[in-house]
Amino acid sequence: MEIKDAIRVFTENLKIRGYSVNTLRSYAGALEHFDTFLFEVEVAIIKDVDLEILRVYITKLVSLEVKKTTIHHRVSVLKAFFSFLHQNDYISKNPSARLRYPKTEKKLPHILSTEQMDKILNLAMHDVEYAKMNNTKMYETALRNYTLFELLYSSGLRIFEAVSLNVDDLDFEENQLCVVGKGNKSRVVPFNGTARKALLELVHQRNNSGALFMHNKGARLKVRDAYRIIQKLAKSADIDNVHPHMIRHTMATHMIDNSADIRIVQEILGHSSIATTQKYIHVSSRRLQAVYLQAFPRA
Repeated sequence: MEIKDAIRVFTENLKIRGYSVNTLRSYAGALEHFDTFLFEVEVAIIKDVDLEILRVYITKLVSLEVKKTTIHHRVSVLKAFFSFLHQNDYISKNPSARLRYPKTEKKLPHILSTEQMDKILNLAMHDVEYAKMNNTKMYETALRNYTLFELLYSSGLRIFEAVSLNVDDLDFEENQLCVVGKGNKSRVVPFNGTARKALLELVHQRNNSGALFMHNKGARLKVRDAYRIIQKLAKSADIDNVHPHMIRHTMATHMIDNSADIRIVQEILGHSSIATTQKYIHVSSRRLQAVYLQAFPRA
């Protein structure tokens, strides 16, 4: 089997298993890069790839000063790729079984303070009230933008989860919504009273049961458009370098700060492993230490 055919079979399997578009794109990009390397070393048949070739590829990435996180991701993709091929008898031996991950620095997620979140949301709400009071055509857009930011913070959604929501996914009696996350897994997530009020108004304006977050032209909002909305709202509050996942990090850390059970946070975020959620305990501890050092006179 040629390399390109193996990649095609693998990515088609990922689609069948319900992987998100972003994950598929990420895997395809990593394998395309690996395919280019194999072409350079004149390897065209998948069974000719061995552990030594994989090690040479990783060594090349290191020599090119590729970020360790990127190298780690590509190793993960290669392991998944060759494991699939081996399990389905496309190859007789898995060359990636003994391939080691490079050591990576564990970085704690960046978050926003409660004051910063309040500033962004208050300014976004001001835009909504101004547009409504002046009866401008921008009211629905301002409401959509505010509701998106509020919901990301209230429920800790991933950005692709938020833009995939339909009106029918909302349960206003229980103040919760049903969302489809990674691996095509569904979960029920609560939202607060402030988000409920914004959602009710947005649904009233939409007057349909289709996509919750939409363009002015009627199409579902895309991830990249939602990304720009979040950046623009933060920028209006003089806060730079804000991205949607930072809001998710912020929500989780603020919950831990306020003594939330980590298992509940894990369930809300949709983490399959508690270890993924535990990083927010470290962020919370770091923030606690910073406050202590600043406030205690003999620190």
